[in-house]
Amino acid sequence: MKLCFLLIFILIFYGGLLGASALEGSTSSNSSWHQWKTGSARHDSFRGSSDCCSVIVNVNDTSAVFAYRRDSTYAATLNIQRNVWYGREILREYKTTNGYFFHTVIAEGGWMMGAGGPDIVWINRALERLGGEMMAKGRVTSCDMGRAHSLVRRAGMGHFVIRGSGGQTSVAIYRRGYSRLSTFRMKPGEFVSVPNSPGYYRRGYYSRWSTDPARAAVYAAGTDSWGVNRRNILTYEVHAGENSTSMKVYAGFDGGRLIGRYRGRPDNVVFLGKFIGASAIPRIPSMKLLGSVSLAVKTL
Repeated sequence: MKLCFLLIFILIFYGGLLGASALEGSTSSNSSWHQWKTGSARHDSFRGSSDCCSVIVNVNDTSAVFAYRRDSTYAATLNIQRNVWYGREILREYKTTNGYFFHTVIAEGGWMMGAGGPDIVWINRALERLGGEMMAKGRVTSCDMGRAHSLVRRAGMGHFVIRGSGGQTSVAIYRRGYSRLSTFRMKPGEFVSVPNSPGYYRRGYYSRWSTDPARAAVYAAGTDSWGVNRRNILTYEVHAGENSTSMKVYAGFDGGRLIGRYRGRPDNVVFLGKFIGASAIPRIPSMKLLGSVSLAVKTL
């Protein structure tokens, strides 16, 4: 009888230990799964706040359209200012909420550039400065674009695109180990769509959407399927002449309308000191003309 009770005690004791061990193993497994899911959620949040897209529509060597779509979980006033930079008159689009971030620079002579990625101020400023240096040299080089790619890679994700006079264009994109780095001359009628993921990069002919290049640029930005929290699309229709560069600037609200997502809100815009409230910005493909600008050739 005593032996029987002893065996029962041993079974209960070791059974309890095994049960506790199994419970600890189960808890550990669930904890690991939770950490993985938490990490995934952080990535989704990072992606949702950093999914901007730049579009270039190349009409010919002297005429082009640049469109920039801002994607973010937070609102920010978009400033468009005119000044002289690296010896050329420019129009610059940027925001300062959560730190300075340039979106677009359009310069006399038809130069245009854009950048997207997380709010890392020094990287964005370095990309902007690099674009200015290429513009000052008058050419887009593989060496400089290699530097741009390194900066985008350090940010973890993002893009930089630049078009020089005559349609010379270069693109750098990086996200989670995948890259695109290419330099080429855009043909008349071509477009490029450059989001923060190389897998969603597109290049083709804009006539698929419209014979109007500004309208086609809006469709290119609005049909990019990478972004989530889609906000404003600002579009710059540029014509470079011998003595000046003229452009028209438009604003529209994306919100995912052209891809059936319906997520995001419009931002306020300050165009050359004039305030345009978010509620006054129409949904794409409609666009509001903000104004016309002429950038003069600077003489030494």
